Amino acid sequence: MVQTRSMVRKSGEALCEEFVPRRRRTEKTEVIKVDAETALQDAIDVVFKYLNMRDLHAASQVCSSWKVAASRAVGNRNLIEQMLIPHDVEDHVNSNSAFHVSMDLRVRPGVALLFVASRLIQEFHFGHSDGFLPPVYQMEWAPSAPPTHHLENCFMAPLFNVYKHQFPENLIGIEVTEYSVDKYVTIPRQLGQHVTLENAGSRNYLGIFLPKEKDMIVRVAWCENFVNDVNGVADNISDQLIIDELPENYGSALLVFAQSLAGYFLAEKVILDLTRKTSGRNKHTWGGLFGNELGATKCQEIDLSINKKKIFAGLRIASPGLQTWMTVIDCLDKRDKVAQKLKEFRQQVQRKKNTIGLVYGPKFIRVFDQNNIHLFYDGQEVMTAIKSVFTDISITGFLNHDSRILISPDTIDEELNQKMNRNKFMTLIVIAYN
Repeated sequence: MVQTRSMVRKSGEALCEEFVPRRRRTEKTEVIKVDAETALQDAIDVVFKYLNMRDLHAASQVCSSWKVAASRAVGNRNLIEQMLIPHDVEDHVNSNSAFHVSMDLRVRPGVALLFVASRLIQEFHFGHSDGFLPPVYQMEWAPSAPPTHHLENCFMAPLFNVYKHQFPENLIGIEVTEYSVDKYVTIPRQLGQHVTLENAGSRNYLGIFLPKEKDMIVRVAWCENFVNDVNGVADNISDQLIIDELPENYGSALLVFAQSLAGYFLAEKVILDLTRKTSGRNKHTWGGLFGNELGATKCQEIDLSINKKKIFAGLRIASPGLQTWMTVIDCLDKRDKVAQKLKEFRQQVQRKKNTIGLVYGPKFIRVFDQNNIHLFYDGQEVMTAIKSVFTDISITGFLNHDSRILISPDTIDEELNQKMNRNKFMTLIVIAYN
């Protein structure tokens, strides 16, 4: 039978129909209408979720709705994040900047350690930094010469006057020539956290804040001056740093800061006294002779003592399961010997959920043999060696031109202790707990 064109067309259509799938019935999707204000809030919440605390604080100052959104974002952060906002000298210029922590974006810590760069203090003493402070905080002395009274704490006073309203308990301010810290660093909740700036050129403050925790015990003591009875003063300070009836599962660490040789010798006696009285419960001590500026005050006590230098300040921390390890590094040792010692020390350290390392030592190491290229000449080189070994632990180093370390008497053997030149040594403590 001859097929006509119409027959071919019809048969083709029938064949195509067999392969064409039937159109499925689509279910109607319910459309939820959202008003523009709610949609905007949701969008802001998503953006604020990715902001760091400094930017979040700045955003909260824009308008009331952003302030509410910032508070919601902060509520989803952990305790440490809620508390910390970076600081630099430019923050003094604008009184509404992040230097002034707002009430709704703050968790009150118990203690703040403020490490202040020497270059900023020197500029401030000679009148080059007055413009960085708001008029209310500018000092009244003549800018042509540094202060002469040895008890005037010229820089710490205006700094503390800002912070004392934000902290319920204690402030300690220490001058350092230089500090070395990781760009982004996470540190234990109970031990605090570093706050740094991305721009290294504007790093003038480094804050370590200790939040109030029900399981953490903190003792702080300091001394402005003493005349004769150094033993009596040391005995009194050590009594203030003792924690009565410390539970067996608690470990502790002692951080000490000295200003002047008198403060250094006092610190040595305090450490010996505390070691004797605590019978080994205070295993390790970290600290040393820092810069010319050292301040400490109780924020609840507004008196003239805030303006007076301290020659000694001590901070003792105790927490459940806290452990410490400590070593000293001879900066005049060969590089390979230092590296080997660090590797052996790293094997002793039991890294826990929260671990922090603190280093203190000289900025420059003066050596007699200038032809020996295998020695460290700069404290930063030692810091680099330490960080290359402790890659999984946050290490912060504090370096001074005039440094002298302070350690527990049982940290090293007696022979090394007698021979040790404390101006050429660095001390490394690792504090860890779960």
